[in-house]
Amino acid sequence: MHDAGQFRAEDGDGVVRGEQAELPLLGARVESGLAGEEAFEDVVRGGGAIEQHLSQGGAGPFALATLSRPGGPAFPVLVTAAEHVIDLRSALDDERLTVRDVLEDWDALLPRLRELAAVGGAGREPPPGPAVHAPVEPRQVFQSGANYRRHVIDLHVAHRAPGDDRPESERRAEAAEIMDRRAAEDLPYVFIGLPTSIIGPYDDVVLPAWAEKPDWELELAAVIGRPAHRVSVEEALEYGLT
Repeated sequence: MHDAGQFRAEDGDGVVRGEQAELPLLGARVESGLAGEEAFEDVVRGGGAIEQHLSQGGAGPFALATLSRPGGPAFPVLVTAAEHVIDLRSALDDERLTVRDVLEDWDALLPRLRELAAVGGAGREPPPGPAVHAPVEPRQVFQSGANYRRHVIDLHVAHRAPGDDRPESERRAEAAEIMDRRAAEDLPYVFIGLPTSIIGPYDDVVLPAWAEKPDWELELAAVIGRPAHRVSVEEALEYGLT
């Protein structure tokens, strides 16, 4: 979800139209950063946003994205620093390839991806105007909530339980104590999200009909790139793409 200022809503239909949305490019591990949707749009249309992004130190050799043509299936592409968009189905000789397939075979495919990024231009370049999807369809989504102490306290005060007549100062102090205790005990709020809730950067966001004042959030996502179990903090970055 995003800052409400980045959306425009159609009156009464409960649909938020995306002006800006999630980053449609997935950076390739530590060696590639993230190029935003504006940069990707210029890649397809021949603009120079990625060049500007690179000059600011924001990206690396390549990024991954998922596109589709009207009426066709989604397919993975590699976007080079030189602004070439390469269809990975033909480049890797697999018509059923997805970005998730690439991630699952990352160690084996990385040398080839680096080669494609260096050479550029190989494979079929999608025409202007493809549909842009979320970069990858995850199997599982783990979400961490209540990360901002003040925001959680404000929510606790705003959503008073029926019959709770305590003064605001007391309820605010209670919320602060709960947050501080969980932080001290290293107990974050973690919950499961639905993979089907992830949409593309230009898709409509449908709000619940009962929502009178929907809240907004800014999200940071980390892709767990390989199987991991009880990984230490020191080893965590060895298992992920960001």
